[in-house]
Order: sequence, then C-alpha cells, then structure tokens
Amino acid sequence: MRGTKVAVVLLTGAAAAAVAGCVGINLGNSGDAGAAASSAASGSGGDAGDGGGAAQGIDCIVEPTTGATLCSGISLCPGLYVDHDVYPHCGFRPKGNVLDIECACSEEVCPLGVPTTCAQAKQLLDSQTEPQVCTQVAEGRCTPGAPTTAGGTSSTCDRTCSSECGGDPSCLKQCGC
Repeated sequence: MRGTKVAVVLLTGAAAAAVAGCVGINLGNSGDAGAAASSAASGSGGDAGDGGGAAQGIDCIVEPTTGATLCSGISLCPGLYVDHDVYPHCGFRPKGNVLDIECACSEEVCPLGVPTTCAQAKQLLDSQTEPQVCTQVAEGRCTPGAPTTAGGTSSTCDRTCSSECGGDPSCLKQCGC
C-alpha cells in the first residue's frame, strides 16, 4: 500500500508540473503597432514581459475607420481587458513590450494615456470613457489612421462634421465616421 501512495504522490507532482508549464502560454495574435509607449510592468510592480518575445494581442480586430489593430487584452497584463461597453472602439495595440491603449476616433487614433504598469492601465480604463478620450481629436493630439475600404470605396466620414462632435460616438456615427 505504501508503494501505491508514493506512486500517486509522484503522479500528482508530475501533473502539477505539467499544468504549471501551461500557465505562461499566451493566446491571440499580435497586430500592428501603435505609438510608442513606456515599458510595461505588472500591477504588482514587477516586470510584465518575460524578457523574450513581443507582447501578444488577445481578441484583436482591424478597426475599419482607422485601419488600427485593436485588441481586447494583451499578454503583458493577464486578466485585464478593455470593456467594450465603455470603450467600443478602443483597445490595446501590441508592439514590443509596451502598453499602448488607443481609441479609434473618427479617422484618427487617440491614446487613452501612457501607462507604465498594468495597474496604471486598469486605473486609466476605470476612470475615463471613449468620448473623453476622443476629445483629443479637436485638440490635435491624435494620429491620423489609414482607413480600410471595402470594395475599393473611400471612407464616408465627414471630417468637418466629426470635428464638431467632441468625441461623442453617436455624433461621429451620424457624420459617417
């Protein structure tokens, strides 16, 4: 009976080691890069990157009005995701081991802030809204995007109209943006 207990303990230890090896797996695909941001660190203050490859985006799309790849999450901050009810056109833009959270505002991409840690990124996401971020368009603090077009047609966004929206998503939609 004692030999059976030792075998069970050894098998349990082997299973735990196998599961622990899976913890670092990052799913998702990396997208294009946004503006440079500061090196990211985890919410506990430690280095969020593994020192190896670039951050991986999680649940990414190409936003059509800007051509920006926006991701719901990023491998640098496991468990931190953009709430698309609050930020329907925003996400992480993975590049290297930096945190870059951007919003597609009209045909421009505006930064949510410049977090250096996952805790700072969470605080920025918790304390703002997409319309607040998009007010930067009128202030000239955003980067022009490269809109994607379907079937070779050009964008229908009226830039004069959108400049008067103050970042309001419903107004931007009425302007064709």
